[in-house]
Amino acid sequence: MSATGLLVLAVVLATMATVLTRLRQLIGRAGNPAVRALLLGCLALALALSVQLPVVYPVINQVGFNLAWPVQHVLVLGTAYLIQVFFLYSIEEPAEAARRAARQALVLLVVTSVMLLLFAEAPHARDFLHGPAGRNEAGGPGDPVAALAFATFSLYLGWAALNLMRLAWQWSTKARDLWWLFIGLRLQVLAHVFTLAFCAHKLAFQLMVLLRVTPAWTADSVEGWLMPAACALATLGVTACALGETVARWLRTHCAPLVRLISATAAWWRFLRAHHALYPLWARFAAVLPEITLDPPRSRWADLRDLRHGRRRLYRRLIELEDGGKQLRSAIPPEALARAGELGRARGLPEEALPALTAAAGYAVALRRRELGLPDVTDNPLGSAAGAEDLADLVDRWRAITRAFSRDPVVRQVLAETTSAREKAGR
Repeated sequence: MSATGLLVLAVVLATMATVLTRLRQLIGRAGNPAVRALLLGCLALALALSVQLPVVYPVINQVGFNLAWPVQHVLVLGTAYLIQVFFLYSIEEPAEAARRAARQALVLLVVTSVMLLLFAEAPHARDFLHGPAGRNEAGGPGDPVAALAFATFSLYLGWAALNLMRLAWQWSTKARDLWWLFIGLRLQVLAHVFTLAFCAHKLAFQLMVLLRVTPAWTADSVEGWLMPAACALATLGVTACALGETVARWLRTHCAPLVRLISATAAWWRFLRAHHALYPLWARFAAVLPEITLDPPRSRWADLRDLRHGRRRLYRRLIELEDGGKQLRSAIPPEALARAGELGRARGLPEEALPALTAAAGYAVALRRRELGLPDVTDNPLGSAAGAEDLADLVDRWRAITRAFSRDPVVRQVLAETTSAREKAGR
């Protein structure tokens, strides 16, 4: 599809999202800061898209210079800011959200001021023009001042896209049980990937202009489809989040067998993923404590290829991890746990992440002690994952421990320090 076609698609989808979503309910809740920010962000995005249309920007530019450029780009930056504010008020306490929103508003004010001042230095530069006369479409040498304005815009938008992609990903991981919300948020993540690609290309392109290098391609040949694609995906994501519950209810009513099949397949896949994610720690437990396992580990690839009985095999792996953890607790020196917590806090890890980190470090040290035949220690404060309320909590806890055991440098550092201290004591 051409760049124009993608742009039209994005505008059409934005219109559909505005009309089809529960607009009346949102307007009724407009006193909520999060909802108000979301509504204003959607309005700013719709206006920014409208400015790009060939029937709109020539009218705006009748003032005698390229007024459409600052109008559109300020609207785009405002959209990015408002969507971030929506997330802030959705996940933070109101007072903290207000403080962070005010700080981000100050950043936005500085960025837009710099961008507008740079535009004012060269308002007639062809870099800012829309259409075949513009340098983005026609190519050729660029104006360094205009290049700085574009670079300022791309830096802020890229930073905002990174924040939004991170937040959308975090929310999507917590929404796996609501497939429509999960899909909508993952579409948002994909949209911001396209936005980041757009910003990276724009920044690199403008740096070439500043270095007096004329690129061999036009900016529009790359950016002309990246941003419309990002807008289309973002709008699809918003529509999926807004209409997903209604669609899910209709499917449950009219397509019950299909829904049951999809639900069973999704559950089977979740069990297999969780089972495989626990493999590194389970395999290490089994190597040192072979009595805890019914089937010894073969390889990570063999574990991945085995697609049978996802739920049953996950239960068994959790039971074997629990058994291994109980056997190892008496071999964990309390000072190893304290050291792991100290290093984790020094790295700025949140308190809720520390139990998994300290448990992983403790298991790593205990496994090494068992391999070396060292005597156990007593009065160990490490608790058991068996206190989790349900299967999901138990899986989440052991997955966090396995992830830290496999990847976190704190675990390796605690293990190295413990080994070094033992060697010194032996000498």
